[in-house]
Amino acid sequence: MILNITKLRKKTTKIKFFFIFYFAVFSILLPISLMNNVHIKIDLFSEEPTQWLNNSNFDSTEYWFYNIKGDATDAQLNIYQGEANYKMIGDNGTYNFFSNLTQDTNWQVSENPDFPAFPDHYEINRSGACVSHYWIEGADQSVAVNWNRNLEMPVNMSDFIITSASLEAICNGTVQATPSVDNDGSEEYTGAIDVMSDSGIDTDPTGGGFQGATGDYIRYYVWISDEENNDIFEVAYNQTYNLGQDDPLIDTMEDTYMVCVPEEILIFYLSTVLSKDYKNFTISIGMRIWCEDNFWQDADNWTLMAIKSVNLTFSYEKKINQFTSASWCQIGAAIDEPNAEVTSAILRFKYKINHTWPASLSPFSEIRILLNDNFHSQSIPLTSATSSFQEAESGGFDVSKLILLGANITLSIQVFLANTFGLNKNITVSIDDVKLEISYIILEPAPDLTLVVYGLTGGIIALVTLFGLYELHFKYPPVVRRARKLRKKIQSKRKVKNPIEINNRDDILNNSYQDKIKILDLEPEPEQPELDDKIENIKQNIETEEMKKEER
Repeated sequence: MILNITKLRKKTTKIKFFFIFYFAVFSILLPISLMNNVHIKIDLFSEEPTQWLNNSNFDSTEYWFYNIKGDATDAQLNIYQGEANYKMIGDNGTYNFFSNLTQDTNWQVSENPDFPAFPDHYEINRSGACVSHYWIEGADQSVAVNWNRNLEMPVNMSDFIITSASLEAICNGTVQATPSVDNDGSEEYTGAIDVMSDSGIDTDPTGGGFQGATGDYIRYYVWISDEENNDIFEVAYNQTYNLGQDDPLIDTMEDTYMVCVPEEILIFYLSTVLSKDYKNFTISIGMRIWCEDNFWQDADNWTLMAIKSVNLTFSYEKKINQFTSASWCQIGAAIDEPNAEVTSAILRFKYKINHTWPASLSPFSEIRILLNDNFHSQSIPLTSATSSFQEAESGGFDVSKLILLGANITLSIQVFLANTFGLNKNITVSIDDVKLEISYIILEPAPDLTLVVYGLTGGIIALVTLFGLYELHFKYPPVVRRARKLRKKIQSKRKVKNPIEINNRDDILNNSYQDKIKILDLEPEPEQPELDDKIENIKQNIETEEMKKEER
């Protein structure tokens, strides 16, 4: 029973100590929190919405300026009739080169770098660019000739994109198809053009078998290249395969169009050769003759081969460069009031476009908003623009988070071009009625409560200290306090100064018993029955007293 009471007292003490500790911590943190929030908003001065921009209707160029990033030739900006305009500069053109070689001799002859041997005869005359060649088992088995023409563009192509291209070239020819001793041929070598489709074998009078893998052929071609001939591309050709056939006889090829490369490849080749100096390139026409040695004492007679005309045409459009941007800007006043806080900032403007934006060419081009070079999260796709003015955003754009305090508020409304594409005409985006309305409040700081907080902190700490001392010490009587102190020392096993000797339980009972005996000895000895009764009563009293002590 005594043990349970002791445990309960210890638990109660711990609970009291916990509450004292919690209250002490709270009493310290509260003043610190007050210190951190000493400038609490206690007085507000509200500003009405203010139009922050001047000349919002673009009555003149005053207050507004523009800048262009990227290719400055892609855009022009102006203010005209109360509108701020972004003009994307488009342009287009067509280049055509046509040469009728039966009349045009303005070509320069040159060798083919891969086949430098020239044919017997080559010239430009009324038949066109012509070649004749007679081969008799000689070294001139593969011969070629080129004619070159340097061409100059009317514009610098660095700022243009080729959008379409075509090429036409016409050629013809006449050969000796069957053996004969005439046509200036030697009686000993009378072979003619041999092709793989021949039903029989051309032989000389002494006989001999046909030997061949390709047959005899001529290849007409058209090249384009840069002026230095570093990049050379064949853009059209015609290689014969049955000219010179015996049966049915094919010894003449009438006017025939050469085969041109696909348009997209022709555009790529043209763009490549024009990427050197963006103005000049070279076109070449030529013929290469191959005389296969088909049998012993073979001869091939290429009577007259000609290129009659060449016609190159391509269209181009102004190149709009990716990431080009154009902006109308205004630098507004700053909010310099101390302790100001922006409560609202709304930007409104109207926009339109004079031609439908080419969504297939540049789907991600847009109008952007910047305040002090910080982008707003919303933008306006140019594909949404119409020919009539419309609100950029119903209710305006909330730009509160972009307003900087203590700095001039600079607005930029930017047209951003997200792709590289060709633009064949001007497209103008216009804005008007630009308004930036800002509302803000001025926060008045609370009075300095530092001394009050320090005083409150000290008072609370003193109060907590006194409360803790009372709960843990002074509420007990002096005797109890000494006993508690002694118990703590005993529990901590420390030596006690001036120790108090306490008899154990048996000694106390024995001493008490002896005292009672002494008292009995002083009294007159009663009769034996009475003495026995008294002794019995004393024992009962001593036992009762001991039980009471144990209960206490």
